[in-house]
Amino acid sequence: MGRTPQRRFWLTLFTLVPLTVSAAACGNDDGATDTEADTADRAAFCADAPGPSVELRESYVGSAGHVEDLRQLRSQAPTELRDDLDLITRHFDNAVDPSDPNSQLTENFPEEVNAAIARVTAYIDENCVE
Repeated sequence: MGRTPQRRFWLTLFTLVPLTVSAAACGNDDGATDTEADTADRAAFCADAPGPSVELRESYVGSAGHVEDLRQLRSQAPTELRDDLDLITRHFDNAVDPSDPNSQLTENFPEEVNAAIARVTAYIDENCVE
């Protein structure tokens, strides 16, 4: 079964290489204002958010490594994306199986997961893609 453009883009968005947590994503312990902290969070998140040309192995999607990468991305996400990334991560942890390609199809995801994916994708399109 071939991948649809929506599925490929979505899978690319949530297929990550190992991430490193930057100091900028750790909050504003240095006395920065909320706006400065939000800008730092956005910069750290965008630096590690995957680009649209990344290819993935189906054996990775829904694997423990994939779920851990999603958790890492969430730890760097701006505040407004954290609830959506929590929902997406829970879905992949509980419902997506690398050995079941049908579980990896976005058309089989619950509506609220697809809505969260759409919000995160829109954020990346608006704030990260040059």
